[in-house]
Amino acid sequence: MLTQSSKILRFSGLFLLPITFLFTVAAQEAGPTAADIVKKSIAARGGIDKIKAIQSVKMTGKFVMGGGQMEAPVTMQFKRPSAMRMDMDIQGQTLVQAYDGTTAWTINPFTGGAEPQKMSGEEAEAFLESSDMDGALVDYEAKGHKITLAGKEDVAGKPAYKLKVDKKNGKTETIYVDASSFMEVKTVATRKMMGNEMELETFVSDFKPIAGVLMPHSMDSKAGGNSVVAVSFEKIEANVKVEDSAFKMPAAK
Repeated sequence: MLTQSSKILRFSGLFLLPITFLFTVAAQEAGPTAADIVKKSIAARGGIDKIKAIQSVKMTGKFVMGGGQMEAPVTMQFKRPSAMRMDMDIQGQTLVQAYDGTTAWTINPFTGGAEPQKMSGEEAEAFLESSDMDGALVDYEAKGHKITLAGKEDVAGKPAYKLKVDKKNGKTETIYVDASSFMEVKTVATRKMMGNEMELETFVSDFKPIAGVLMPHSMDSKAGGNSVVAVSFEKIEANVKVEDSAFKMPAAK
C-alpha cells in the first residue's frame, strides 16, 4: 500500500516527465549556435591545421569589370602573417597594390604615375582587411571580432546561415554559410568605390582543394544586382616561395 509521501513522489515524477520532454525537444529545435557554425565551416574547408599550414599563396587569373566591359590579368600573392600584393595589367599599364604588414601602398599609373604612393583612409583599411589569408571566421575572437547568428536565408536557391560579423575596426559584414556544405558562399559589406559607398554582395564558388584546403576559384561582387567586379582564378598555388621584398614599398626614384 502506497504511503502519502510515496504517492506525492510518484505524482511528481509523472508531472516532471513531460517537462523533461519539452526541454529535450526545445534543445533539439534550438539548432547550432554561431560558434558551432564557424567551427563546422572551418572543418569543411579542411580544418584549422591545414589552413594554418599554408604560409603563402599565389593566385593567377583575371578580373572582369563592369559586367564584361573590361578584362585584366591579375596576380595576387599572400604571405603570413599579413602581407599581400596584387598586380593587375590594364591597357598595357600595371596597377600595383600591396601591404607589407605595416604600410599599404600602390603604384597607380592612371592617377599617380609610376611612383609608389602610400594608401590612406578607407582605401588602406579595405586593403588591410583583404590581407587576412584565413578570412574573418578563423580565430575571430583573437582578432577582436564578434559573430552572431542572424537567422537563415536562401543563397542561389539553397538555405544558408547568416552570420553577422562585427569587426574590431567597427565595420560590419555578413557572411553566409551554406547550411549543408558549411562553406562560405556569400558576403555582404559596405565598400567605398570611386568615392561612393555601396553595398557589395560577393558570391564565391568553384571550390577546389589546394594543399588540402578548399579555396574558391570564382568570386563575383555585385551592387544592386549588377556585377561590378568578378574574378576567376586559373591557378592557385600554396606555399610558394615569395620574398618579403615583393611586399615592401619601393623607394621613390
